[in-house]
Amino acid sequence: MSLAFAGRGRVACALLIAVSFTTTAAGASAERGYHSAVVVAADTGQTLVEQDADAQWEPASLVKMMLSLVARERAVTTAFHMLTPVRTSAYASKMGGSQVYLKHGEVFTLSSMLQAMEIASANDASVAVAEAIAGSTDATVDLMNFRARELGMAATTFVNVHGLPTAPGEAGNVTTARDMATLARALLTEHPGILLTGSTKTAPFRGGEFILYNTNKQFLQAFDGADGLKTGYHKAAKYNIAATAQREDMRLIAVVLGADSGDKRTRGVSRLLDSAFATYKRDTVVDAGERLPDQVYVEGSAHRYAPLQVAGDLAIFAKRSDFANVRIVPTDIPVLQAPIAAGTPAGMIVARLGGRELGKAPLVVAETVDRAPFLWRVWHWRTPRPTRGRFLQAGAQLAGGF
Repeated sequence: MSLAFAGRGRVACALLIAVSFTTTAAGASAERGYHSAVVVAADTGQTLVEQDADAQWEPASLVKMMLSLVARERAVTTAFHMLTPVRTSAYASKMGGSQVYLKHGEVFTLSSMLQAMEIASANDASVAVAEAIAGSTDATVDLMNFRARELGMAATTFVNVHGLPTAPGEAGNVTTARDMATLARALLTEHPGILLTGSTKTAPFRGGEFILYNTNKQFLQAFDGADGLKTGYHKAAKYNIAATAQREDMRLIAVVLGADSGDKRTRGVSRLLDSAFATYKRDTVVDAGERLPDQVYVEGSAHRYAPLQVAGDLAIFAKRSDFANVRIVPTDIPVLQAPIAAGTPAGMIVARLGGRELGKAPLVVAETVDRAPFLWRVWHWRTPRPTRGRFLQAGAQLAGGF
């Protein structure tokens, strides 16, 4: 085909490409049973799986994760803390959807309100919490959007604190699978106590008169290692989930948006997590206290070199098949001058895969090194020191461990 086609042809071609892309994306979504998804490592944030992860979608009650984050970040003062009484306003008592049927004027602690919101996805409790944080839901929405910008959630905008659909013609909440994973990771990293509510299947409320049932109960029961985090649903948003699970020393976060049913949501997120757990692992490749085969040069010492040891565990996250190719090397070795006390910092040890750094841990001098006597130093003053960058006395080759 000639490149010199008419303008009308270019428009037609562009439309054809756009329609083709949309059809392909829609076809992929229909085949997997949900709109978009992502899986990330909780400790590093590394993306392991992504399926249209940057495509925007309505989060529904996943919005409440940001409200939880904002509330928990502010509940650290004498004026506002987990035992602060939260009063139910008339507006909060009239919320529809999932609720704990709060009455106007009813008072619970912030902790109890958060439980109702995080376990049972109670919309009335969400409004009560938001009003307690900043005086109004609108002011709290502003805080939520500000926090989203801080976290780099550029494709996310919140318009309310509960995730309910807005009136026809009004802008709704919008996010992406990737942004929700970023939010979930921040919540887990800064406030790991969220897992206490995230993993609770049922809990008493209002002195046992009302039972909170976890909206994420299906995933918690179906997946080995599951302990959170939040589901969301309304008709337009379909079925959403921000899930987390831990197996051995590895925690993963998976987000699925726009599933066609609750069952497809659970099956989809479970398949993604199962595959990621089977493909990747987190493991300690060097233990704290382990000595290197190399020794560091110490100027002014009769022994000239001192042993090194690792001051903390060196743990890495990688594909299981890549562990055999990981190289472990010392770096940033300083010039040391005797006397040196045991435990003196002496550089880093780094795990690398190709040109990528997977993790690092500090090195320290393993033994105290005394300064040589004056006459010894005078006698040996002509002894050349190692050239720059050669302050290690090489031991065994470091590849895949010691």
